[in-house]
Amino acid sequence: MNSLKPLHFKFTAIVLLICGSSLFSQKLAPKERILAPDHTITSTITGKEYKLEISFPKSYSTKDTITYPVLYFLDGEYAFPTTRGTREVLDWGNQIEDVIIVGIGSGLNFLSWYNDRFDDYTPSRDTVWENDASYGKNAILKGAFTTGGAAEFLKSMKTEIIPFVDKNYKTNADRGITGHSAGGLFTAYCLVNSDGYFTRFGISSPTLT
Repeated sequence: MNSLKPLHFKFTAIVLLICGSSLFSQKLAPKERILAPDHTITSTITGKEYKLEISFPKSYSTKDTITYPVLYFLDGEYAFPTTRGTREVLDWGNQIEDVIIVGIGSGLNFLSWYNDRFDDYTPSRDTVWENDASYGKNAILKGAFTTGGAAEFLKSMKTEIIPFVDKNYKTNADRGITGHSAGGLFTAYCLVNSDGYFTRFGISSPTLT
């Protein structure tokens, strides 16, 4: 079984480059990349829909029993396309260990995505911030978004999202999670609160204040 090796798994390279639905009973074969998300999962815990986009290592095959570590990338709407391209370049040069990458996104448009990420990625409620109409260069209306849902989102990841990926793809228990800004905050939250569920953490420019 493959495992994430700190010296060979180019976790940091991917993170740095980012910064500058149906359920199946059988394993799913990797397929051509398409613009639509690979899967959509509706969480009974958060009440939100999450889009999962998946990138496979070039060695992935449904004809063997090899399992792979998984890197979960937050803010999949904007992070996943660059992440996928980066891993493909590293794959060509055999510079990245075989790993499945899963981008997790949500929201039907900019405002719903924005609200979802701040709700899901923040550990505590901040009503002052929620009502700050000036945040985001006035892109967000006063009272339009909420905060403090990190515990529920982590529970959804552990009981809904990741079990779905594990059921349908050839994964092992070596899991990484990475995020930037508010996603970095949630990754730090997972580092402290996931009780060993994740084994690798990419915390990039976290929103800690």
